[in-house]
Amino acid sequence: MSSLLQHHGCTKDWSAGDERPAGVELLLYLCTKTEYGSLTVPVELDEDGQPVLYRIWRVPVGMWGCWVVFRYHGKENVPDLSVPIRMESLPRGAERLTLDESRKYWKS
Repeated sequence: MSSLLQHHGCTKDWSAGDERPAGVELLLYLCTKTEYGSLTVPVELDEDGQPVLYRIWRVPVGMWGCWVVFRYHGKENVPDLSVPIRMESLPRGAERLTLDESRKYWKS
């Protein structure tokens, strides 16, 4: 069983004729590091008080057990796809979700 089964978002491929890039939609939000080095405090909040969400599209580069491996920030990563990914900086191709898209995610 793949970690993509926990994924909330969508996947796209070139054959579908969609304008979006091929791959898996990964959601993320920006955080700052605590003095102990962990990422915990959201940098931006929307008008509802939720972290501002961004999306990136990535094609899986492999598997690690049941977890799907993606490449961003120049490294291979195995994110938990059931929640948005916490990051210190935005990766290439990140786009901010609209307030309606963000509300739809946070309220579901």
